[in-house]
Amino acid sequence: MSSEKGRLSQRKHPIQARSSQTLAAIFDACIAQLLAHGIERLTTTRVAQGAGVSVGTLYQYYPNKQALLAAALAFHQDRLAVAMEEACAAVAGAPLADIAGAVVEAVLAPRIAQPMVARALLAVGFEPDGQAQLALATQRMQLAAGDALAGAADARFEDTGLASFMLVGALNGQVQALLAAGMDATMADQARGQMTALALGYLRAISTRADA
Repeated sequence: MSSEKGRLSQRKHPIQARSSQTLAAIFDACIAQLLAHGIERLTTTRVAQGAGVSVGTLYQYYPNKQALLAAALAFHQDRLAVAMEEACAAVAGAPLADIAGAVVEAVLAPRIAQPMVARALLAVGFEPDGQAQLALATQRMQLAAGDALAGAADARFEDTGLASFMLVGALNGQVQALLAAGMDATMADQARGQMTALALGYLRAISTRADA
């Protein structure tokens, strides 16, 4: 394909277990190279060597460095979106305080689980293709949070779409700042309560009681 989209898309979709294992090894090696060398010095040759595969094998999946980085970010962002979707589904119909806590935990937990990975991929998010991946995952997170807010047991919102847009955007920004500052599990524990207080304060300020 001659278009930019075609050049940056994944070439081969892993179906067999062996292919999935190869892809996982490539992602792990990509993250390791990002941590060791940064975006500028990362090369497909280094990633292939780290994954224990040939450069030709890597190119069967990703035609170039940009496609590889975009795929690594997409994999990570999908985990974030799934975490939010599952968390919000679990608090459907719950009080606002429970929803706020669940949303904050969904934003924090995947990053706490792999802080170095999340930190390494921060820079990738500023790349043109990275921005598209971030936007897609953020939209999924906002939709999930909006559904939860719309069903809150004790609150009503004039515009749940705008409320979830502001909420998720603010929380993601806070976590990105924490990651840049070197967030570890201890820092995340300290931040969790404050982020929940901020989220709940905002939601209560723009909502009305369900029985009003």
